[in-house]
Amino acid sequence: MTARTVDTALDILELLARRKEGARFSDLVQDLRLPKSTANSVLAVLENRKYVFRDAASGRYQLGERIHDLGGQSVPISPDILKVARD
Repeated sequence: MTARTVDTALDILELLARRKEGARFSDLVQDLRLPKSTANSVLAVLENRKYVFRDAASGRYQLGERIHDLGGQSVPISPDILKVARD
């Protein structure tokens, strides 16, 4: 995996986050200026890991359940930060 592949995956996720209705494969290729083979392989990994899914009825890709799991993770707040916030 290359840094460019990670960058492409994040570009796809960010585009899907902006488009609540999702995006067709052709939209992703055109809007992100991706080669079809690159888009296909990155989407396959994202779909396999459940970060995106393809709606069978509309054919559009949308954010998957794993994205929502990431957003639900809590990050511990340092006691120093809490003290500053209280003061």
